[in-house]
Amino acid sequence: MPAPLLLPNFGAEEGTEGLARVAPLSLAMARLWRALFQEDATFVDGTAPDEALALPSPLAARRGQPLMDHDGVGLVAWLNTKHAARLAAERRLPLHGASPEIVRLVHDKAFALEAIREAGLEGCPEATILEPEELRDPEDALRSVRRMVDRWPTACQERFTLKPRLGCSGRGRVPCSLEHLDNEELRGALPRLVKRGGAIVEPIRSRTKDLSAVLWVSAPDDVRLLGTLEQHVSVSGSYFGHRGILSAGGEIHAASPFREELMDSSRRMGRSAAERGYRGACGVDAFTYREGDRERFRAGVEFNARYTLGAIVLDVVRRCREHLRKAGVWSDSEEIAFAFFLQEPPSGWPTSTEIANAEAHFVPLWLPGDTINPGVLMARSDKILDDLANGNSQRAEPS
Repeated sequence: MPAPLLLPNFGAEEGTEGLARVAPLSLAMARLWRALFQEDATFVDGTAPDEALALPSPLAARRGQPLMDHDGVGLVAWLNTKHAARLAAERRLPLHGASPEIVRLVHDKAFALEAIREAGLEGCPEATILEPEELRDPEDALRSVRRMVDRWPTACQERFTLKPRLGCSGRGRVPCSLEHLDNEELRGALPRLVKRGGAIVEPIRSRTKDLSAVLWVSAPDDVRLLGTLEQHVSVSGSYFGHRGILSAGGEIHAASPFREELMDSSRRMGRSAAERGYRGACGVDAFTYREGDRERFRAGVEFNARYTLGAIVLDVVRRCREHLRKAGVWSDSEEIAFAFFLQEPPSGWPTSTEIANAEAHFVPLWLPGDTINPGVLMARSDKILDDLANGNSQRAEPS
């Protein structure tokens, strides 16, 4: 089967219009993403350096079909934008997945909010959609936000945020309070929010876990849930890595009491997107939060109408287990807990002594000369990873 041509246009929803920045982090992401496809898959000229084609030896391990394969030759973009469609047309190749117009429609955070409400799921009743036109005049925008928040329950008014409707990794959020609503940070952010499709105004919750689901959408009646994960993110939403459980049968799931709710709500969002014409790889973000003495689940915070790091992690973790199986470390019959980090924490990866004492294994996913060092920690139980993985994620929190 012919291999696809890949366009690693990371961050394109923020207006970078296409080509991956040739930076160490982009190189690491491009290499891991390419591993999802056939061995001879290549990048669009000029979008990634040749080093991104080389795979660390653990990623060479694969059993069965690739996680996300494509029928026939064509261009596969991380995110289908107008720029990606033009590149495909110039090369006389089909652009795999949905059209850029449909992608923009369902990638908008307003779609996620509306889809959850249409499905009658537990989302965020206070969240409000602001159109770009409502943000162009600062005085009108501030009055609109104040009127919205004044209608919320008192407990939700203390801290809230305006987040861009088109964006990734929590970038561009503006934390606010009614007491200090009129400030330079918010006024300065309004033009950026206009360019990013408007904003969602919502309370800031006391999050306990960030969760995600990885989907493949072929039709409204053909939405495949590929796995669920816990995300390691900073308070601002910046990504560090993922964590989960790899079952003996090869399924990957988040260690959360809300796993069933996550699976059900994510499938429903996938169907809603499919009914609007979306096809291809996508992801759904959710989280749990503390409300009094109760932990609650918020479904469908975002629908990512593109490939996600979660999709990469599902593939990488299965390959790492195969790598360790071939090395005689683990059998296929064992359940494994894992933690993936895209780059080495500032405190460094756990030492070999720490890993040995915890009866864990570390699989490095970088090549000589790389400055970004992704890797996977694997252990026989989720509890064993608590000190190794959580300790590193906390130390990696930006000041």
